[in-house]
Amino acid sequence: VLCRGLGTHWSHDPKMLAGLPDNERAAENWLDLRERLLAHGFGQTTLTNFERRAFLQDDHRFVYEEFSFHPDRFDMLGFGPGGISFAADPGFAGGLKLLNPDSAADYTAAVEPHIAPWDRYFEYDRDDLRVFYLTRRLAALHIDRHDYRSLFGDDVLEEMASEVEAAEADGLIEINEDAIRPRPRGM
Repeated sequence: VLCRGLGTHWSHDPKMLAGLPDNERAAENWLDLRERLLAHGFGQTTLTNFERRAFLQDDHRFVYEEFSFHPDRFDMLGFGPGGISFAADPGFAGGLKLLNPDSAADYTAAVEPHIAPWDRYFEYDRDDLRVFYLTRRLAALHIDRHDYRSLFGDDVLEEMASEVEAAEADGLIEINEDAIRPRPRGM
């Protein structure tokens, strides 16, 4: 992941930034790559992941990422450098994200004396959880409107009316009475 202002080491590298395509070219690259993967036997499982179609319904496939797209149902526990953990309150009223140190040395230094390995955190309030939920569900390629209403008491189409309207007008999403899904260009 690379974009200006991201804050990562490589987002400050002028050579790497100079090589970035403009948004239109980046979208064309994405659409081309996606079509090639689909044409060569892969199925899209998330916004950025593809698996061979033979494994899509296999009982032995990894489901940790799929479960992470349901933060209202599953807590997540991250191990190692850069690991991310998340847990929500019952009723999805608040939550907590814990982030482990990015470097292996810092992580090891925290773990060896049995200190909690995380070095930063973020407390989610109800509004933060709405945004978190929507971004996780978009990454899963499907926002269930009924689930959203059950969790937050509102219809996402009313609550985010201007954002949804703009995304639909630009052909980035498709909407029906049950769900909002990103179109390939919206991905």
